[in-house]
Amino acid sequence: MPRVPKTTFNQWFYMLKQPEFLGFTHWVFNEGLEFEALDKWWERTGVRPTPHEGLDFYCYECRDSC
Repeated sequence: MPRVPKTTFNQWFYMLKQPEFLGFTHWVFNEGLEFEALDKWWERTGVRPTPHEGLDFYCYECRDSC
């Protein structure tokens, strides 16, 4: 397993996506997708009526081309 912080989530994600996860370096969190973000990601401008209540894990970077 690559050197990834040993959290339950990372271990689960690695097992699920093992072929693509090799070389993982870090998560990428875009504006509007972080916890308590106020920006709308689905529109070019605007503010959410309430802060985002989660954290969206959908994008990460690798050492090589994964």
